[in-house]
Amino acid sequence: MRYVVVWPERVTEDLMSIWSLAPDPTAVAASTDRIDYHLTFAPLSFGESRESSLRRVAYLAPLRVEYEVVEDDKRVVVLGVFAV
Repeated sequence: MRYVVVWPERVTEDLMSIWSLAPDPTAVAASTDRIDYHLTFAPLSFGESRESSLRRVAYLAPLRVEYEVVEDDKRVVVLGVFAV
């Protein structure tokens, strides 16, 4: 089952800032693509749960993402992205 992944504008801006300052922007782009893939196809088995089983965090160097799964809508909302 596919999920719709939503990257709010604020999170996208943070990601672009991380990418522009990264020593290896290609690694950031590759990590973003892999994260988006996992969130699209298996968000509940990617990363680890936080406050609830639907609020999660995942590390895929050089990035960390925090996200929430809205199971009823088959939607994933990225809450934050950070350089690690």
